[in-house]
Order: sequence, then C-alpha cells, then structure tokens
Amino acid sequence: MSLYVVRTQRHSDCVLESTPCEDCIKTIRLLDLKKVVYIDSEGDVVCHRPKDLPSGNRSAGKRFLERTGLTKKNSTCLQTK
Repeated sequence: MSLYVVRTQRHSDCVLESTPCEDCIKTIRLLDLKKVVYIDSEGDVVCHRPKDLPSGNRSAGKRFLERTGLTKKNSTCLQTK
C-alpha cells in the first residue's frame, strides 16, 4: 500500500509542500506501507520508502506548542498512549 500526502492552498488548486512531519514519519514507519509520495520544499513530487524518509521536519502545530511551552509532559490533554 502507498500513502499520498497532499496539501492544497485554501480556495485554489495550488499544491503546497506536503513533506510529512517528524511525528507523522514515526507513525508511517509503524505501518506496512511500501512507499510515501509527497511534494518537497522545491515543489517536486518525490517518492520514498518509509525507512528512507528525511527527518527533522516539525509541523506548524508542533512549533506552536514549543513556542507556547505546551508539551506532552506538562499538558494532560495532549498526552497520547
């Protein structure tokens, strides 16, 4: 099975970078996927095996939590099992 990650601009047909974030990559690697297809920061469509996905991309949500000091450690509503 393959995963296609697509992000579009609101109210238009433009596609945006859709590189999976570090948390998504962790989840993707747990699944039995053969490949992940997404648009990189250069606007190119790329395909990787889950084990070869580049790491280090933090989502906007994760950056917000880091800026505001909210983390899984100090907020019980954000804890996951």
